[in-house]
Amino acid sequence: MRRVLPFVALLAAACTAAPSEAVPGGPSAAATTTTAATTTTAAPAELAPRRVRSAALPADALDRLGVAERGVDPDALRWQLPLPCAKPLTSGREVFGYHLNFNRQWKTSRFEFNHLVTWYRDRTGADAVAKTREMAESCQEYVYSTKEAGDQELRVTAPVDVPTPEGASAGYSYCEDNGTTHVCRALIAHDDMTSVLIVFSGTREQSLDLIAEMLPVTAELLAEA
Repeated sequence: MRRVLPFVALLAAACTAAPSEAVPGGPSAAATTTTAATTTTAAPAELAPRRVRSAALPADALDRLGVAERGVDPDALRWQLPLPCAKPLTSGREVFGYHLNFNRQWKTSRFEFNHLVTWYRDRTGADAVAKTREMAESCQEYVYSTKEAGDQELRVTAPVDVPTPEGASAGYSYCEDNGTTHVCRALIAHDDMTSVLIVFSGTREQSLDLIAEMLPVTAELLAEA
């Protein structure tokens, strides 16, 4: 199996654009949380940090494969949403409005596995999935640019066949490659959130196999968040 190096570094270097500051006040609708002693009311934006973390796969999710979580990576917590076929240096906020991300990463010499959970202030998760579909199917190749690694031409394969799991309101999957490394992404939505599995590997088949196995688990977590 070929080692996953240049493309992973290129993609990871660019994924630091999502907002990391405190989430401002959200829509007027309130969410209510109840404990045994008291009942409190909070705006959706106040609950968002807890919800994105609760919808993420646990740190030991890939233990059975002998793969440990990569560890605390400040940049990983701000990985931006997928932006296929976007113009160079387009930000996630430009496309999706204000959102809050949480990301976990696992990495071996054979693959890199990422789970990105996102809450949206001004749109539904299904809206975000539809926008990603529109972007992914708008080109067959594009130039991906970062300040750190420069320009690289990526080929897009969209869509790819990954069933949307039960409980998700929308789903979409696509892959990209630079001729050496393949990255596949599967997005699912529930209410005002999305869950994205991102797998880098030497073959598209390996990336999609791991996504297909883990996607139902992430759907359950997203529905409960």
